[in-house]
Amino acid sequence: HMTTADSSEPKSIDRLKTLGIKVEGARKGKDSINTGIDFLLEYEIIVNAHLVEFNTEFDNYAWGVDKDGKATNKPVDDFNHFIDSLRYATEKFQESQKVAMIW
Repeated sequence: HMTTADSSEPKSIDRLKTLGIKVEGARKGKDSINTGIDFLLEYEIIVNAHLVEFNTEFDNYAWGVDKDGKATNKPVDDFNHFIDSLRYATEKFQESQKVAMIW
C-alpha cells in the first residue's frame, strides 16, 4: 500500500523509498490544514485508550487566539502530529469528496 508522509521532509521520504517502502509526500497546499480538519470532523474518530500519546494530542489540540483573546481560524502548531498524519492519510478521500460536491 502507499504511505503518505510529511512532504516537508523530502530526504526522509527518499530514504524510505530506497528501503523499498511505497511512500509519497503529502500534497498539502493552500488552506490544507483547515480543509483536512473539516474533513476529519465529519467522522467519529475512535482512539484506543492504550494509545496515551494520541489521546493526549486529541485532548490538547486547540485553536489559536488573537491578542484580544478571540479564537482564530488557525490551529495552534502543537499537539498535532497524530492529527496531521490523519490529514495526510485521508488526502485522497478529501479530494474525492471535493469532486463529488462539484457534481
